[in-house]
Amino acid sequence: MFGIKIITTKKWNQLASECSKLAITNVELSKQNALQAKTIMELTGEVRVLNSKILLEESINDDLQKRINQKYPKKPTNKRLKR
Repeated sequence: MFGIKIITTKKWNQLASECSKLAITNVELSKQNALQAKTIMELTGEVRVLNSKILLEESINDDLQKRINQKYPKKPTNKRLKR
């Protein structure tokens, strides 16, 4: 009547079941996305820590190199002897 089709109870139950399955799948995917986002944030934090450590080690190496150069300066070479 008036262009409205009556959905049978069997078809309605199938649609409701399918919607429930999709909703459950959606919840599971949301959980996985949240876990992956947490993992990405943890890894990003670890990368930042490692970068900081690298910068600190480079700074320490530079300081040590300066001390070595001060303690044991390079002897000037006689440019006249080189040809």
